[in-house]
Amino acid sequence: MKSASLVSSFLLLSLTACDRNNFSGKTSVTAEPIPVPTETVDEVAVEPTPDGPPPASKPITQPGGVPGGHFDLDTATQTYAFNAGTTVKHVHEYDDKYNVTGVDFFNLLDANFVEPAEAISPDQTFKIIVANAQLSPGARLAINGQSFAATDWQKRSQSGDLPLFSLSGVAGTQKLESLALTFDPQKPISAQLIPTVTDLVRKNAPGPGQTYRAGALTIQIIDAKTGQIDPTLGVARIGETGMLWESTLFWHKN
Repeated sequence: MKSASLVSSFLLLSLTACDRNNFSGKTSVTAEPIPVPTETVDEVAVEPTPDGPPPASKPITQPGGVPGGHFDLDTATQTYAFNAGTTVKHVHEYDDKYNVTGVDFFNLLDANFVEPAEAISPDQTFKIIVANAQLSPGARLAINGQSFAATDWQKRSQSGDLPLFSLSGVAGTQKLESLALTFDPQKPISAQLIPTVTDLVRKNAPGPGQTYRAGALTIQIIDAKTGQIDPTLGVARIGETGMLWESTLFWHKN
């Protein structure tokens, strides 16, 4: 019985010690934290996977032009009130006729078009603006070989954050050496450019949302000093001086 009593006492003391060390939160040994392995990864700029070919800075030669239809092209040197307009030159099915996927404004493929160099003096300081791009989501503007979504350049036009250009590169300006509008050669033009009809564009009928030139994609060159942008239409103010050159493009819907 005495041995059993001693064993019981020993077990009781052991349990008490365990309770003090393991359940009170206080131990006689300071445990070192176990390091968690971490992986160091170099930051790499990941380019998004392009959906199709990279943006072109010049029109691509392709039989039949842009697939799924065709676009028309006009140039002008004057702004007009609604339903009272015209253009200097119009070409139907420009992309089909010349087998191109866009327009090189420094090399228009009909001599009757007005090119920027024909409408602007070499030392003239100007800005390039875009309007109605929200209706033509596939269009890209290429300036001196650098390609921009037309919608992005339109936002710059609206904010006034525009660089100054000239044809000669006069002090304080960038020399404009190339200017183009391009489209994805693999996508139908109907998904990239607004559909409308020639007569509505030429006479400047109101387009969706009361837009200029029946909503046709519009690029203008305006005088850096006198050119004022209409906040509603997004183009040079109608009937005022300052608009030097203009071109419009649209998908010709029969």
